Formats: sequence, C-alpha cells, structure tokens
Amino acid sequence: MQRLLFDQGLPGGVKVSNALNALGLEAHTVGGDSGPPTGSADEINCEWCASNGAVLITHDRGKGDREILQMLDQHKVGAIIVLKDLRSSPPHCLARALLIAEPKMDQLANGSKRLRHYLRPKGGLSPSRR
Repeated sequence: MQRLLFDQGLPGGVKVSNALNALGLEAHTVGGDSGPPTGSADEINCEWCASNGAVLITHDRGKGDREILQMLDQHKVGAIIVLKDLRSSPPHCLARALLIAEPKMDQLANGSKRLRHYLRPKGGLSPSRR
C-alpha cells in the first residue's frame, strides 16, 4: 500500500486524507500534523515523499513552472496528478477515485517505471506525457 502526500490546493484538504486514513490508507497532507508545513516548496514536499516512501498527489502538472517535474525526478518520487475535472468536483469524488485507483497505484509503484499518472474521476490512471 502506497503512502500518499496531498499537496495544497486539492479539494477537501486534510479532510480527504483523514477520511482515507480512516479507511485504511496512509495519507498525509501538506500543512497537516504529519506532513510538511503549509506553504512548503516543491523541493521540501518531494524530499518528504522520498524520506517517507510516499507518492505526491498534486494538481501541478509542471506546465508553466517545471520545478515540480525537476523535483520529482531529482528525488525519484512518484506522482498522481489531479486534473481540473476532479478538482472542481466535491471532495468525496477525489477520495472515491483514489480508493478505486489504489490497487493500480501499488502495481505501478512496484514496477520498473516511476509512477506519474493522471487520476481519472472513475479511478483510472493514465500515464502523463512526461
């Protein structure tokens, strides 16, 4: 089972990670009690993920500012990218999609390639283009 770190700005914030924890996943949130502090840079979040064996759940695709992509590569951290359709949905939709995707996340994380996929509303994972 993959540990998860929710980046800032995702729907539900710490409430979603708390709900997933209650259901048996290990989820943390930037700004939460067990995650990096609020406002921490991508580098700090990626370092935290690398140190804690976590996958970063983020909405940052690295289109305008490629720092997130560089930090994910530098620290060898996997990422699940939450696109606009899920970010604009109620928080329970994000939680449901992650619960459905959890077995596939584990399978991909145990493979030879680093996890870097888009999360679909129905729990599907599509490889990112980078």
